[in-house]
Amino acid sequence: MMNERMRTVKYKKIIYARPENVPLYLDLIRPEAAGCFPCIVMVHGGGWCIGDRAGAEALAVRLAAAGYVVANIDYRLAPFYPFPAARDDVRAAVEWMSDHAGEYDGDGAAVGAFGSSSGGHLVALLATMSDTPLACAVSWGGPMDLRDGGGVCRKMQGFALAFLGTCIHDDPDRYADASPRCHLTANMAPLLMVHGTEDDLVPLAQPRRMLQAAEALGASVEALFLDGAGHNPGSPRDPLMIMAWQRINDFYTRHLRSCAVG
Repeated sequence: MMNERMRTVKYKKIIYARPENVPLYLDLIRPEAAGCFPCIVMVHGGGWCIGDRAGAEALAVRLAAAGYVVANIDYRLAPFYPFPAARDDVRAAVEWMSDHAGEYDGDGAAVGAFGSSSGGHLVALLATMSDTPLACAVSWGGPMDLRDGGGVCRKMQGFALAFLGTCIHDDPDRYADASPRCHLTANMAPLLMVHGTEDDLVPLAQPRRMLQAAEALGASVEALFLDGAGHNPGSPRDPLMIMAWQRINDFYTRHLRSCAVG
C-alpha cells in the first residue's frame, strides 16, 4: 500500500480542541475514493518547541495515498505550554479522530498514530496510556526516556528542558511522567520504533533500552533499526526507506482493525 496509488482529498484547518481557549487545528487528508479506511493521527517533530503541521504534510499525504484517513495536527508548543500540554493535545486529537472518522470514510475503531522526532516521543507516550482509543503507534526517531539527558544529544537538551519546564534535579517525577519507558505495561497499545543507526539527535541507546525493558515486561514494542540512516525519514525512493515504509504498513495492517483496503 505504500506506492501512493490513490488520489487524495484534503479538508483544511479543522478545529479539534480548544484547551485554555486556544484553538488547535488539523488538516484531514483521505483517499478520494469511497470506502472504509483505517485512520492515523500525524504528529510533527520540532523538539516540542517549534514546527507545525505543514512540516509533516508530505508524510501525511503519503499515508493517505496509501489508503488511510490522516489527521495532520498542530499542538501547543513549549516553552509557553510545557508538558503535559502537548501530550494532552495529541490525546484529544486521537479522541477527535475516533469520534469523527465516520464523517470522512474512516473507521473510528481503527485509529493509529505516527510521529517523528519529538512527535515520535508523543505518540509513544500516548501508546502507553490506557485511557485513549489509540490502537497502535509508530515512532520514527523519538526519544523514549527523558530522564537520560532529555532523551536527546547534548546540543538538543535545551529543547527538552523547555518542554519539561524544569530540570531533572528539581522534579525527577516530571521527567519520569514524560518518559514512555516509565509507563510500559503488557496492556499498552502496540508500538513500532523506527530509528536510524546514525541518528545524531536522539541516541540509538534510547530505542534499544526501550526494547529491552519492553521485552522484560511482555509489552508490545517492536524496533526497526535502519543501518546508516540519520534522524529523519529519507527520500521515498531510497531502497532503505522503501523497506521501512513497507514494515510500517505491515505493522498498521496487523494492528488496525478495519475494513480491508487495497
